[in-house]
Amino acid sequence: MERLKSMRFGSRELLLPCFVPSVSSIRTSLAPSQYVQVLSGLQCPQFLISAYDYERSSNDQKDVLAKYIEEAQRNGCVVVLDSGNFEAFWRSDKQWSTELFWSASKILKPDVTFSFDELDPPNDWEGASATAISRVDLDSKALPGQTVLPIVHGNSANLPLVVFDVVKKIRPRMVVVPERELGDGIIERCRTLAGIRARLNELDTYCPIHLLGTGNPYSILTFVLSGADSFDGLEWCQSVADFSSGQLSHFQHWDLFAASSPLAGARDVPYQQKTLAHNLAFWAGLMKEVREYLRDGTPTPLIDEILSKVRPVLPQELR
Repeated sequence: MERLKSMRFGSRELLLPCFVPSVSSIRTSLAPSQYVQVLSGLQCPQFLISAYDYERSSNDQKDVLAKYIEEAQRNGCVVVLDSGNFEAFWRSDKQWSTELFWSASKILKPDVTFSFDELDPPNDWEGASATAISRVDLDSKALPGQTVLPIVHGNSANLPLVVFDVVKKIRPRMVVVPERELGDGIIERCRTLAGIRARLNELDTYCPIHLLGTGNPYSILTFVLSGADSFDGLEWCQSVADFSSGQLSHFQHWDLFAASSPLAGARDVPYQQKTLAHNLAFWAGLMKEVREYLRDGTPTPLIDEILSKVRPVLPQELR
């Protein structure tokens, strides 16, 4: 089945495949509002923000976040709102609730909302599917007019069937799957993902797959070839990307790649902002090259470099 090349949300467009830079208060060094300011200022075409980080901010920070999100959407950015369960889990916040999630979504009015998922669904595929469907149904009723996408949990053995059942029954515009639940290691993960794509392609319309927590360039290309369409991750604000190889280095290593960076001449720009801009330029360029590769089959030097590493782990039919 032919892939979708884009999705529209009102006047805003999401090109596929795409990388969605994530913003979180967990495992990052700046405040969420500072990251959103950078993303908005550089007119990033899409990004993800956590409902938790909005609701748990001070009133002043809420106003700042809302201002930059509104500014980004005026410039055509597709804003994705995550449930906040990731942040609540790591902060052991037992008070985080669907009501707070709904409150953030009603105020911020994102273009896409990921459902308030149940992190520990039943082990059987029927129970896991029913849980995902009930969650997205509850959120959709509480957030009329918003695009709510199901997050589907499972294990590498049952995810193809769980995802297929959810999509077949509710026909979402896109389905969301955590990368970590695809299995152990890149080989098992791409095989599970290829199984999900094969099942979804039995349906009469194409359903894009978004992978949660995927930002590594090697993983992105591997999973694109295995059937995924969209990715979000924190790598853009945790590391430094090498434009020539796609390898990631420590965030404080930008100086080692300055000579080949498009930000090489930005002498008066603070280090954090310069490195973030460098990374956003890299991921934007990577995804443009991925889309061109899917369109005409001719790899760029960067795609060829990554393919040389990832081809051996792909299922034979995807090489």
